[in-house]
Amino acid sequence: MKAIIDAVKNDQFERGCLRKENCRQPSFVMTYDVVGFWSEPVKIIVHREVEWLHAQGESRADWYAEVTHSSGGQNTRTHKDALEAELNFAAAVVDAVSTAKEVVKKAHLLEAGYQAYQEDLKQREAEEEAKRAKALEKDPEIGIVRAKDIVKQMVARLKNDQRSKFIAGMRLSDTKYDVCLIKTGAGVTFYVDGDRCSRAKAEAFIAGSSFKKSELILVPGFRG
Repeated sequence: MKAIIDAVKNDQFERGCLRKENCRQPSFVMTYDVVGFWSEPVKIIVHREVEWLHAQGESRADWYAEVTHSSGGQNTRTHKDALEAELNFAAAVVDAVSTAKEVVKKAHLLEAGYQAYQEDLKQREAEEEAKRAKALEKDPEIGIVRAKDIVKQMVARLKNDQRSKFIAGMRLSDTKYDVCLIKTGAGVTFYVDGDRCSRAKAEAFIAGSSFKKSELILVPGFRG
């Protein structure tokens, strides 16, 4: 039986259950390659569940393991003996159950790895946010006061059936959008990236765009 188990196991417990990349996530899967089957019919699914304890006013995390299996995918081309393949399948299920029990016993190690990764993730996110904030300081936004003045200039320059355009460059990006104003007999219509909007929304969009990368086009009769 040991020889069969060695043949069907795809991942050893220490390398599979407790490796660092698995501890990062609240769930992961260990699979078995079973001799005589082309698929991976036996799997161990490990997942972390958080329960809120109302009486204590706190949460508790537990790790669970379950074994799933499917008898489909038997490879009759490479393995003619169907009964031997089924024996391999049975050995894989037995070993998976034993391994799943070991997972539950090692839950404290999984939780420690998970928490360590979460702390590392928080630190990296804080570092990235600090970098972003520093980059934003070098790429200031236009601001609502300037934005209102820009829209006011755009409206003042317009005559009937004319357009005025503001090219809004995005902060920390090379992306640019057009803010267009069109004047007709019914008044001025505002568009942001081709979508009609209110004057307030156009002003807000301009306000949040990059002061360095944006451009105002005030050409009488512009129809771009």
